[in-house]
Amino acid sequence: MQEKRTLYKCDACGKTAVRRIGTSIWRCKHCNTTYAGGAYTMRTPAGDAAKRLIEGHKAVIDAKQ
Repeated sequence: MQEKRTLYKCDACGKTAVRRIGTSIWRCKHCNTTYAGGAYTMRTPAGDAAKRLIEGHKAVIDAKQ
């Protein structure tokens, strides 16, 4: 349960200021960006896999243009 009290790095501003504010809801204290993540950790393995898949598709689309 220690993971939910840990501060995480914000993807938007780069500061280590993202805190859990509710179940699966995370918010950066610096820039107020809100993220949906895991219940106890900001990132989940499934979310990481989805992000890689989306980035791969974007690269393919950009290569075709």
